Amino acid sequence: MDMSFANQALCSPIAATLAKDVYTVPQEIDRQVACLNSYAEGTA
Repeated sequence: MDMSFANQALCSPIAATLAKDVYTVPQEIDRQVACLNSYAEGTA
């Protein structure tokens, strides 16, 4: 769940410029969140 919130937070500047719809998270942001989560859990 924490990764979901992180994705939303990092995507919010992008989402502010888009029409209301469902979009996929850019791969760069998704990887950044995954790396940060791995580091936080000590598995990086």
